[in-house]
Amino acid sequence: MTKLNLPHKEPLLFAKELIKRNENEAVVKITFDTIPSLAMLTEAAAQSSAAFSTKQQKNAQLVMLKNVKLLEKIKEKEYLVEVQSSITLEHLNHFYFKVVEKTITIATGNFVIAF
Repeated sequence: MTKLNLPHKEPLLFAKELIKRNENEAVVKITFDTIPSLAMLTEAAAQSSAAFSTKQQKNAQLVMLKNVKLLEKIKEKEYLVEVQSSITLEHLNHFYFKVVEKTITIATGNFVIAF
C-alpha cells in the first residue's frame, strides 16, 4: 500500500493509502477521526484523485461537484473510495467516485479537479 502525495495535514488528510490503481481507476483507503459528513466523504474522494497525479502536478483544486448522493447512513470512520478518471481537458480532470463499506455503496458523485 502506498501513501498519496498530498499537501493536506491532519485532521484534514482523509485519503490515507492507495490500495490499487490502473490507468483509469484507483481504490483508496479513507479514514476520519469522527463519523464523517457527506462533505467530508466528497473531500476524501477529491483527495483520492491524487492517485492519478504526476510529480509535475503539485497543486490541484476541486472546482466542481455534480450528482453527489448519500445512499446509506454514514456509520463508520473508515471506507474505501473508488475513483474513476473519465475525461481530461487541458488542466481539468473529471472523475466519478463511489464510497464503499465492504459491499455497500454509501455515496456516489462526480467532481472536477483543476491541476
